[in-house]
Amino acid sequence: MRTFKPSLPSRFRVLVVAVCCLLAEPPFAFGFVDDYVVIVNKANPADSISSADLRKMFVGEKTTWTNGAKVLAITPGPDRPEFALTIEKATGMSGPEFKRYFIQLSFMGKIVPPLPRTLDTTAAIARFVGTSLGAVSCVPAADVGPGVKILKVK
Repeated sequence: MRTFKPSLPSRFRVLVVAVCCLLAEPPFAFGFVDDYVVIVNKANPADSISSADLRKMFVGEKTTWTNGAKVLAITPGPDRPEFALTIEKATGMSGPEFKRYFIQLSFMGKIVPPLPRTLDTTAAIARFVGTSLGAVSCVPAADVGPGVKILKVK
């Protein structure tokens, strides 16, 4: 009995199809959270932020910047795929863990800080941060535009 061995051209076609399938996937499907950067308004005096302070800003425990500006955390809406990545970068929590955190505060009778403000797209978030002195968010590096600066996370 003869066994079938694919010829080089058919092996090449399989490889090409496999590579095309991989390239067709969006980056967030592979978990490239490192593409996300922390942004603030250019007028904000901060050049870096600790991961602990960033988390506190998104959960409402830190409400002002060193210059006295009110912190305004911005995320995509919870129904957007970018929401989970933004929350993960900012707080280290998953999207569901972040939601549960606020629910637990409520059930424990603690004062529940306001949830971060939401906007439809990460590009809209970057534009908003560029116009608001106290705003902070995490967006894909590709969405960073004029009016914002990237903070180094320590």
